Amino acid sequence: TLTSSLGYEKFRNDFYFANESLVSNSNLTARVFIDEDNSQTYDAGEEPLEGVRFAGSSRWNKEETDINGLVTLRGLPHLEMQKIELNDKSLQDPFLQPAKPPVYIYTHAGTHTYVDVPIAQTVEVEGSLQIESEGFIKPASGFSIYLTDLQGQRMAETTAEFDGIFLFEPMLPGDYCVALDESDIEKKKIQAPALGCFSLKGDEGVYFIDDITLSRL
Repeated sequence: TLTSSLGYEKFRNDFYFANESLVSNSNLTARVFIDEDNSQTYDAGEEPLEGVRFAGSSRWNKEETDINGLVTLRGLPHLEMQKIELNDKSLQDPFLQPAKPPVYIYTHAGTHTYVDVPIAQTVEVEGSLQIESEGFIKPASGFSIYLTDLQGQRMAETTAEFDGIFLFEPMLPGDYCVALDESDIEKKKIQAPALGCFSLKGDEGVYFIDDITLSRL
């Protein structure tokens, strides 16, 4: 027999018909938007993202967010842990990334869950490493450079190229500190200056770290 149900969506403030019973399954509506103030919550006026899809169930492959950034994922099985994760390939701009890790929800039949999915503008971080020896300054290559959070946890790693230039893949907004690999410093008998911290807001496009000059002991 055919089963249909009438449900209500809070984000859309509207009723909808479903082809399956809402009593035996769970549904989820996600709102995807540009998190302009990096609050990880939706604020009035923030730009919704259209055409974004979610990974996971094959039932969701063709479901994508509408002009208001909303999509409803239907038919989630009862009493299962579901990972709600974006299909990154559906984000048209390579500088856009989810602002926080995937959401896990434990489903209950007959419920309708609402999830905000903030998207952040990322920033490329570049810098230059050089070394001073006998009065001359030249590029320093092969050194490992890290970005850490304010607690010292490593968030990203890269290596200085032959010309001393180093580049980090696009980083989420936040506070970061620059660090060098201590084993590199000791092994090559190098003295490093004090390295500072900086903040990314997400609108910089590219952030340039001040040149880092090493010296030989």
